[in-house]
Amino acid sequence: MPRSLFCLLVLASTIFSPSCHRPRRVPISPPRHLYPIRGIDVSHHQQEIDWEQVAAWDLTFVYMKATEGTTFTDPRFEVNWREAQVAGFDVGAYHFYSFCKGGAAQAQHFIKTVPRSAEALPPVIDLEYYGNCELTLSKADILAEINTMQRLLTAHYGVKPVLYVGRQFYKDYLRNSFLDHELWIPNLSREPLLDDERDWTLWQYTHTGLINGIGTAVDFNVFAGDSLAYEEFRMRNAVE
Repeated sequence: MPRSLFCLLVLASTIFSPSCHRPRRVPISPPRHLYPIRGIDVSHHQQEIDWEQVAAWDLTFVYMKATEGTTFTDPRFEVNWREAQVAGFDVGAYHFYSFCKGGAAQAQHFIKTVPRSAEALPPVIDLEYYGNCELTLSKADILAEINTMQRLLTAHYGVKPVLYVGRQFYKDYLRNSFLDHELWIPNLSREPLLDDERDWTLWQYTHTGLINGIGTAVDFNVFAGDSLAYEEFRMRNAVE
């Protein structure tokens, strides 16, 4: 195929440099009138954050990485947790779940790290293939370990954790499971639609957002609903 024709064919879905060598995804922007409640999620990868500058943006919530596996604690969690609240954000914490560690030990690590606060958003268990260890357990065993972690978090915080899960992992493991948990879905190309059409609560729509006060790219998210629906979400998921 002639190179010029190839470039024309891909322009509809990607943007290329003038030499047509380096494709990059076109960031989408969910309409604000449909998704007025917006937020970001951060970790130590965003380095030091000027939360006063971030507060000038029209954002409502911030989720931040707290823990991973059974031993890693995000070195920026404590300061992000404190300073984001001072800046006026609704805050929540997430745990990157390791497939090579038990659910009970991971729950205890999270519980030791993340305060129980009535003002906090529900905790999140981040379930994804990328950056994880090799899956060696059966599907039944994986689900049992995840269930152990969610059960312990629910008992401690008084609210069921939200599950952050990509479409493929959902299809492979979570379809028809954990039906009473809210979902946070990453999709960088369009509004999420799971195969079983299950509702989602949060949508992570880009990893390349830019915002004053943060010196790196950052994940942008929206809530599925208006301000009234968001308040209902907060009330039914209030940490006890």
